[in-house]
Amino acid sequence: MSTIRRWRLILAHLTLVMTCIVMLITSRSVAGGGTTGDFPLFVQAGHALIAGEPLHAADRGYIYGPFPALLFAVLSPLGRAGAAWALAVFNAAALWFCVTFGARAALRAFAIRRDALLDAEVALIGLLLSLDKARSVINGGQTDLLVLLPLVLALAWNGTRPTGAGVALGFAANIKYTTLVLFPYLAWRRQWRACAAMIVSGLGFALAPALACGWQQNLDHWRTSLTGLGRLIGAEPPSANAAPFGAITFEQSISITSAVSRWLIQDWGRPVSGLVVIAVALAVLGACSLLYRHHRIPMLMRGKAGLDEPVLRYIEWTGLIAALLAFSPQTQGRHFVMLLPLYLGAGVMLRKPRVPRPMLFLGLVVIQAGLILPPAGLANYEHAVQSWRTIGGASWCLLILFLCYLNAGLRPARAVRDSPGEGGAPPFTFAGTAVPDRGS
Repeated sequence: MSTIRRWRLILAHLTLVMTCIVMLITSRSVAGGGTTGDFPLFVQAGHALIAGEPLHAADRGYIYGPFPALLFAVLSPLGRAGAAWALAVFNAAALWFCVTFGARAALRAFAIRRDALLDAEVALIGLLLSLDKARSVINGGQTDLLVLLPLVLALAWNGTRPTGAGVALGFAANIKYTTLVLFPYLAWRRQWRACAAMIVSGLGFALAPALACGWQQNLDHWRTSLTGLGRLIGAEPPSANAAPFGAITFEQSISITSAVSRWLIQDWGRPVSGLVVIAVALAVLGACSLLYRHHRIPMLMRGKAGLDEPVLRYIEWTGLIAALLAFSPQTQGRHFVMLLPLYLGAGVMLRKPRVPRPMLFLGLVVIQAGLILPPAGLANYEHAVQSWRTIGGASWCLLILFLCYLNAGLRPARAVRDSPGEGGAPPFTFAGTAVPDRGS
C-alpha cells in the first residue's frame, strides 16, 4: 500500500472512531443522567419487571414487550446514570460495528474485490448519510441500534450462515415487532433454516423474561403488549388492559400509513384509509416490477438460482427495510437510522462504473433533504415542519430513493447473471479490477 493510501486509510478510520466517540460524549441522555427522552421509560420497565408490576401502566408509557425490559433490568444495578452511560456506549460501539462490518458485507454482496481502504470509505459514506438519525438515537437513549445491529448481522449472514441470520432476526423481532416482515420474505425465498431459526430463537427470547418475573406474568405482559399493537392497527377493540400505543394518526409519525390515516380516517373511516395505503403500496410494487422486467430479472418466481444471488438478496432485504419504514403504522424520524444498510449498498454503487449513478445520487439527495428540511427548532419554520410531518414527506422521499436505488442495483445483478461464464457480457470492473466470475 502506498503512503498516500495508508494515510487515507488511517484518516478514514480515525474519522469513523472519533465521530462515534463525539456522539457518545455529547449525548443528552448521558449528560442528563438518564432523565431525558424515552430512556426513563425503559429503566422504569426494567424495575417493574423485576418487581412483578405491570409494564404497560398508562402513566408509564412503555409499549414494548417484556424482552427489552429484561435487558434494562440487567442494567438496573448501575443506577439510572450508569445505565444511560452503558446504553450510550453500546449504541456508539454498535454504530461503529454496523458501518464497518456492514460495509464489508455490502462489498461482498456486490462481488467487489475488497481492500481495507475501500471498506473504510464505504463505511464513511454510510455513516455520513446516517449521521443525523444516529445522533438522535444516541442523544435520546433509544433502542433503535438494538434492532439495526441484528439486522446488519442477518443481512451479512443470510447467504452463508442462515441459522445465525435467523437468530439475529428473532432477537430483533423481540425489540421491534415490525421486523417480522422479513419472515414471509424468507419463506417466499425458501430459506427454511433461517425461518426455523427465527421462530425458535424468537420464542426463546420471548420466554426469557419469565426467568425474572415468572411464566404467567410474562404471558400477561405479552398479552397486554400485543393487544395494544392490535388496537393500533385496528384489529382489537378498545381495552383498558392494553399497551398505550399511540393512535395510527399519531402526529409525530411520518409514515405514509399515518399520513393517509390523518387525511382520511375522520371523514371516511379506517377501511377506506387502509385501502388507499394498500393502493399506494401496490403502485410501488408495480413500479418495482417494471424495473425488474426492464433489467430482465424475475421479481417473484425466481427459483433456487435466484436465492443464491447475493446482489439480489441484498437489494431485496434493504428494500424490505425501506418498506417497513415507509408503511409502518408508526415511524418517527430517528427510525430512519435503519436505512444504514441501504446507504452502504448505495455507497458501493456510487463507486461502481456502468451503474446509473446520477439517479442514485439524486435519490440520496432527495431523502437527505426530506429528513432534515424544513429545519426544525427555528420559529419561522415551525408551521412548515409540522405540515411536512403531517403529509409524511420523508417517507414519500424514501420511495423515490428506493426506486432509484433498485434501478441502480439491478444493473450489477444483471451483469453477474450475464457473466462470461454464461456467455453474456464482460464482468463489471471496480477501480480498474475485474470482478471474478462466480463460476470460477
